[in-house]
Amino acid sequence: MITTIRETLHRQIKAFEYLKELLVGEFNMLMKGQVDDVSSQEFAIQELLRQVASERESLPRLLATIDPRARRVRDIFGSIDREVADEFQAMLDDLDKIEQICSKQAGKNSHLAMG
Repeated sequence: MITTIRETLHRQIKAFEYLKELLVGEFNMLMKGQVDDVSSQEFAIQELLRQVASERESLPRLLATIDPRARRVRDIFGSIDREVADEFQAMLDDLDKIEQICSKQAGKNSHLAMG
């Protein structure tokens, strides 16, 4: 299960890195006035977000195999090796950072699209 959780976190990080690329691309299209291209970019963004949501929905079931009360990765830290917990914490920190970057970029895109 540890390997599967690790892979799930890794996929989420990669998905948000790709989301950042898509959002930057969308921003550039908006800046250039390429409105027709923006709609296809938005579709790709929405599909990626759907996939990330699916990954996140599967995570509690994985965690429950380690600790039935676990709902978040941090909830299993007391039940796994310290090295693995540290690795997962680093991955969660990376995930949080890239999510914040994406959120800021999405805000810029929204502001530009409204303007």
